[in-house]
Amino acid sequence: MSKITVLVDGVAFENPHQNGVWRVFYEVMRRNSQDVNYVVLLENDAVKELPPNVEVRRSFHRQNSNSRKFVLRRIARGRSIRHLEKAYAGAIWHSTFYTPDPRRNSKSVVTAHDCTSEKYFYFDPSLCEQTSEKVKCFVQAKHVLAVSESTKKDVCLFYPWLLGRVTVATLGSEHLGPAVERSVEEAESFCLFVGNRGMYKNFLMLLEAMLHTAWPGNLPLKVVGSPFSDDELNLLRFKQLESRVENLGRVDDSTLRNLYSRAACFVFPSLSEGFGLPVVESQNCGTVPVLSDLPVFREVAGDSAIYFDPCSSGSIATAVSKALSSDLSLKIRENAVKNARELTWDRTAELTLRCYQDL
Repeated sequence: MSKITVLVDGVAFENPHQNGVWRVFYEVMRRNSQDVNYVVLLENDAVKELPPNVEVRRSFHRQNSNSRKFVLRRIARGRSIRHLEKAYAGAIWHSTFYTPDPRRNSKSVVTAHDCTSEKYFYFDPSLCEQTSEKVKCFVQAKHVLAVSESTKKDVCLFYPWLLGRVTVATLGSEHLGPAVERSVEEAESFCLFVGNRGMYKNFLMLLEAMLHTAWPGNLPLKVVGSPFSDDELNLLRFKQLESRVENLGRVDDSTLRNLYSRAACFVFPSLSEGFGLPVVESQNCGTVPVLSDLPVFREVAGDSAIYFDPCSSGSIATAVSKALSSDLSLKIRENAVKNARELTWDRTAELTLRCYQDL
C-alpha cells in the first residue's frame, strides 16, 4: 500500500511565534512520517525545527496583493499553483494555520486551534483578517480536527455546516519527558507564566494581582516568552514591579521542564484558549496549575488545578495563595501527573492519521 501524501503549508514553521501550533504539527508529523509522505511547503526559510523524514519544497501559493508592485509575485504564485495541481493532484492539504488550498478539487483537512479570532476580534482588527482566511479553509474542509471538546463546540457554533465533520484530537506533553510527580519540598518560591502576553492572554490582570493584598508576600513572577517591550518595562516601573518580575525569554524544552518542576505554581490567566498546552506541560512536570475558570481548562485539567475568576485580580491572588498550601498542593500535584499521562501526542497522531485514511 502506497503512502498517503499530505501537503503541509508551513506558516507555523516560518515565524518565531505560534509555538503551540508548531508543536502540534511537529509532534504529529514526526510520529506519522512512516505512514504519510509529508511535503512541507515553505514560502520563507524555516525558523523552527522541521520534523525528520519530511520533504521540503519552496512554494509561493499563498494569497498575494493586487498591487502592481507585486506582478512578479502573482506570476510566481500562478506557477506554484499549477505545479501543485499537476504534481500533487490527489494529495491531502493540511495547513498549519489557516491557509486555503489553492488547488481545484481540494481534499482538505483543517486543524481548529481555537475560535479566539471570532470571539475577540474587537481586541485587534487583524483578527478579522484571520477569521476571513479561516472561513475559506472551513468551506473547503472535508474534515476538521479540533484540539478540544470546547473548541469543537465553538467551531460548530460559528460554522454550523461543519457539524458531523469534526473530530476531537487533544494534545500531549511528553515532549518535556515522562510525567513525574514532584514533592512540595522541591518547589521554590516563584510563580511561573508561560506564553504570549497580548490581548486575551490577560497578563495585565496578573500584574494587578501581584499588587493585591491577597498575593502571598513578595512572591516573584518568572515569565517565559518574548522579551519585554519598552512599553511593558515602563508599565512594570510604574507599578513598581520591575524587581519582582523576571523575563527569561524563550527557552528550550529542557529549561522549560526545569522551570515547571521548580515553580511553586504555574499561572494562566487567559480569557480564551483552544486547549492550553502549557496547562498539560505544567501537569507533566508535577506543578500546581492555577487557571482561569474556563470550560476548556475544566475539560483539560479537571480537578487537578486551582481555578479563579480571570476578571478579578483578588481572585487570582487568592488562588495563587492557595497553591502554596502544602496539603492542597500535594493532592493537586498527584492528580496533575495522572491527568498528564492520559493526554499523549501518540493519541493525537493516531487520530490525525485516521482522518487522512478516511479521506
